[in-house]
Amino acid sequence: MISTRLYQTSDYDTIATWWSDEGYYVPDASQLDTLGVIVTVDEVDVCYMCAYCVSGVAIAFLDHLVTNPDFKSARGKLKAVDAMISEIIITLKARGYQLIRAVTWSETLAKICNKRYGFQRCAGDMQALTLII
Repeated sequence: MISTRLYQTSDYDTIATWWSDEGYYVPDASQLDTLGVIVTVDEVDVCYMCAYCVSGVAIAFLDHLVTNPDFKSARGKLKAVDAMISEIIITLKARGYQLIRAVTWSETLAKICNKRYGFQRCAGDMQALTLII
């Protein structure tokens, strides 16, 4: 069974471990203090993503997608990511947001977002940059 819940600060250690185990940069907890969604499959936390919600402007930016490396079912992960995106869209729409921006290197994720949710590609190959100052 798939369920979604909003991110709580108590979830930070779990998702930080996922990033670390995959050899990725681990964002500081303060960077995740926004609308975040965690998806659980059969009582196992599987994936997380957050939306940075711009104050005063109806735009949100999706970021920090990470999945549990110990959850091995590719089909299960795909279903979990689908549920997560759906939940984020529903929540943002209910909060009055009108535009969602996202960057991904995953052709599969881009196709799912386009076909299932109507996301449009804005450019060709995208590069996401981060600077910690």
